[in-house]
Amino acid sequence: MTTTNGMVESANNTEYVYVAAGDINGLLRGKRIPFNQMEKAENGAIRLPLSILGVDIWGADVIESSQCNGDIDAIARPTGRAAYPLLNTSAPSSLLPVWLYTENNEPYYGDARHVLDYISKKFKALGLTPVMATELEFYLVDYTEAKRQNRLSVPKAG
Repeated sequence: MTTTNGMVESANNTEYVYVAAGDINGLLRGKRIPFNQMEKAENGAIRLPLSILGVDIWGADVIESSQCNGDIDAIARPTGRAAYPLLNTSAPSSLLPVWLYTENNEPYYGDARHVLDYISKKFKALGLTPVMATELEFYLVDYTEAKRQNRLSVPKAG
């Protein structure tokens, strides 16, 4: 089945779609909707509370992020990536990544994806392309010294 904007071609047996935004810790937070509401999700008609992104790594509310007007809803819009199947759910399901916007259609900068997009645009304006890489830290062992002393040696610095 192809849904609006041709964005998602879903498996015939998908029952649920998890609509989720990534928090600052990289954890996905959101809600599950029936698949028949997928068009609603693609059109930005799904709302999620802003507070879902204001939690620590254990899911506890961060006191500084509490809203004085209650728990305000954000507009959840798809990131442009198609929904993809989830293999670890009891019912056949998919995940639709979203980012959050305020009622004024402004990016919600509590959403880490918007912050990254903002920073990336600043780099591109300077003619730079940000990239990500991992750094592996390890020690090399000096086996000649280790054999002499019958123990592993501390790596030489400098």
